Amino acid sequence: MKIQVKKGLIRAALVAATVATSGLARAADVHLLWVQAMKDHPVHRLMQAGFLNKCKELGYTCEVVGDPSATNWDIPATLPLAEAALARTKYDAIGVYGVDPAIYSYITKLAKEGFPIVTWHVLP
Repeated sequence: MKIQVKKGLIRAALVAATVATSGLARAADVHLLWVQAMKDHPVHRLMQAGFLNKCKELGYTCEVVGDPSATNWDIPATLPLAEAALARTKYDAIGVYGVDPAIYSYITKLAKEGFPIVTWHVLP
């Protein structure tokens, strides 16, 4: 009887370890992109820090791209940076800070390419 219980516990531990490890492997395969104009604005930096910290906690690979200005809202300077990131990395989903209608067409383009998109502040 004691041997059966020990074998059962060992099996349960192995199954739990396998499930936990496979979840970690899947998390390591998650790549997320955040597109944000005026990337270096102090408020934007706070949001990005929260995003990047949670990505690290979950084991995700995450990147934030956008024009490095803290004062100029520059969509035309941001889009090539986003496209360069997309050219070098396969992302699973993209977050786009959609506060300006000038970026709505880019959000639509990404969605038509099959990317899951999240946006906040203002919905297009």
